[in-house]
Amino acid sequence: TVLVDRRAYPLFSILFGFGMAIMASRTMERERRAAADTFSAEEVAGWHPVQRQIVEENIERHVRRVAARLIRRRGLWMLVFGGVHALFFSGDIIGTYGLVAVLFAEVVVMKRAWPRVLVGSLVAALSLLGLWGTGFSMGGTPMVLEYHGPLAPTMFYPLTSLRTWLGATIATVLLSLVVPCVMIGVGVARWGVLQDPRGHGLVLACVAVGGLGVGVLGGLPFALMQLTWAFAGSAAWSYPLFHASGVLGACGWLALLALVGGGPREKLGSVCAFLSAIGRRSMTAYLSQTAMFAGIFVIAPRLTGRSVSLGEAASAAVAVMVWLTTVVLCAVLERLGMPGPFEVLLRAAVARS
Repeated sequence: TVLVDRRAYPLFSILFGFGMAIMASRTMERERRAAADTFSAEEVAGWHPVQRQIVEENIERHVRRVAARLIRRRGLWMLVFGGVHALFFSGDIIGTYGLVAVLFAEVVVMKRAWPRVLVGSLVAALSLLGLWGTGFSMGGTPMVLEYHGPLAPTMFYPLTSLRTWLGATIATVLLSLVVPCVMIGVGVARWGVLQDPRGHGLVLACVAVGGLGVGVLGGLPFALMQLTWAFAGSAAWSYPLFHASGVLGACGWLALLALVGGGPREKLGSVCAFLSAIGRRSMTAYLSQTAMFAGIFVIAPRLTGRSVSLGEAASAAVAVMVWLTTVVLCAVLERLGMPGPFEVLLRAAVARS
């Protein structure tokens, strides 16, 4: 609770915003060069300063429109991928990031920071207000953690799952901290600290220690509420604090990971290079887990005629086994010099549309 839960998703959201900003900056730089190549040096030399300013402003508007269209098109395809995935797993998160890209593409490519700050602050305020209401409705009893096993699939499950996913995706974008974290990621990319972690070691170390420290302290009351009656009445304030501190905890994790594994890929150690192979195939790793869980909890019981009922320890063992399988899959693809198949499919869909 203090280190992982609601600290991992904000980290993913920050990295998604960072990735969108990097993609946008590369696209704009490429478009600027293409636009500059349309004018000869003699033509540019003869321009009046006012004419030069007008041309530069038009080019800048053009490159930002192109970058925004690219981000939106990628977001739309991510919604398609997420919708197909939701037929099997209603908790899909790809569609959420896709919807964020579609809605806030222009905000991502803006040069000024205030639109990102405004959007992030408004959504964060709505989210924390909703989390306060959720915490207040929990009442004065500790949370009970129980695992009831997966629901038995029926012929109507895909449609029911898709409907659940659609409502959850919209609610997550509007009433969670995903959007503020994406805006943080865009700001981090503009700052440039992750592009040069060795040159910002002191800053990253301070963020790592401070962010993780606040994340632990902020999550402690909610963690204790799940264990003891002493904190049973604290849900109204500990639940929103748990989520808000998770954003700082995610920033701490990001800074720590940048210190450990930041820098050129060819200079990474063997362990970091091994893990980066998974990170660069994150969609393939994510979707392959659904396929493996379906095989374990749906297909195997149908073939054997035995239902699967697992306790917490067995569930944890299955989770670790599935993750290790994705590790092996990504490592094999890395050794073969092949990207993840779903990354290739998404890239091709975006390029051809």
